[in-house]
Amino acid sequence: MGLSTLLAREEPRLRALPHVTGVGRGLKISGGQVTDREALVVFVSAKVPLAELSPGQVIPREVYDIEGAYRTDVVVARDMVALGSLNPEPHRQRQRPLVGGLSVMRGPLPGAGTLGGIVLKDGVAHGVSNAHVIYPNWIQGPFAPVLGEPIYQPAGLDGGNFEGFADKVGELTGGELVTPGGQAEEYDIADFRITVPWEPLVLGIGAVRGLGQAQLGQRVTASGRSSGASTGQVRYLDVSLDIGGYGGPTPTRFVGLIGLTDWTSRPGDSGAWLMAEDTLVGIVFAGGPDMALALSAPKVFAKRGYALPPPPNGVSLEEVFNPIWDLLVKAWGWDNRNRTWRSYDTQAPQLRDLWFLEKGMVLDVTVSQDTSITLGGITWPLKAGQKNWVGWTS
Repeated sequence: MGLSTLLAREEPRLRALPHVTGVGRGLKISGGQVTDREALVVFVSAKVPLAELSPGQVIPREVYDIEGAYRTDVVVARDMVALGSLNPEPHRQRQRPLVGGLSVMRGPLPGAGTLGGIVLKDGVAHGVSNAHVIYPNWIQGPFAPVLGEPIYQPAGLDGGNFEGFADKVGELTGGELVTPGGQAEEYDIADFRITVPWEPLVLGIGAVRGLGQAQLGQRVTASGRSSGASTGQVRYLDVSLDIGGYGGPTPTRFVGLIGLTDWTSRPGDSGAWLMAEDTLVGIVFAGGPDMALALSAPKVFAKRGYALPPPPNGVSLEEVFNPIWDLLVKAWGWDNRNRTWRSYDTQAPQLRDLWFLEKGMVLDVTVSQDTSITLGGITWPLKAGQKNWVGWTS
């Protein structure tokens, strides 16, 4: 039968138990350590002593199919809500050409979310974020979304200029309708037609070169308006959870989700693209104090008819420096929060904010195409197919 099929069979029975908020599949945790054995994960709002439960209210230790037994794993998942924001955080600067990972919002409204990245829809460039950021169809009255209304980067909360549409970057084209309290498969996703120059890059990550499925145990990076470019681990798949924040008193059920640990998304990260190296696997949309949640990117692309634009020619700053940064993090435990490069030009990258270069450094850089990079006021040519030594002192 397989665990995914077993999960669908057991979900109604498990959801009927007290404190259960959802289910999924993940790697079994034993003695505080993650094992390599898959388990059926039961998410609860709180763990309750067995003495307070009747025999019929206890989550079973194992579930069975014709292939054998799967252990269950009980995991606390509290206060899962869509990640809107009312607090300014990093990644909120004005950026042209437009790239993913930036603050974005519709009109002169409060709050801010993340422009995850750029796609082609019917051959036209569109920006992608969550519906609750730019297309909250459940809102009525003067703040209801209107197709064609302007989308701004940065959001007004982050200093966006609405006067004369100065920071307008696109026009709302629509999204998936989220049903408050809905129990069917929901997609919190929306898009807008881009009206300014853009690059197919994600701030702090680089070029997106493919679309793929998330894997249990996979290390991933997301670039969000509030958390910058930071890493986490795929801990759960096929997650079904009830999420608040969509209007009305009843949470909305989402299925087929990716659950992340080691990286708990912050308000304003909604819409961030979840990357496994240069492959897009998910789109962040919700979270709580225990984990973050992402939609499956392949499912979203199929649902909305998206395609990835061709990656840029040349090299992005991320592709040059992220491997170096990873080595520094592993060797000296450097703070991963400041790995975001703020300047983009794939033909001649300029570097203004490389945080760890206080005493100067020499780098060995390999690129796929001839280009150049300016460091410390000096422009260094980079030749394809050979090692390029660049260095400076501050």
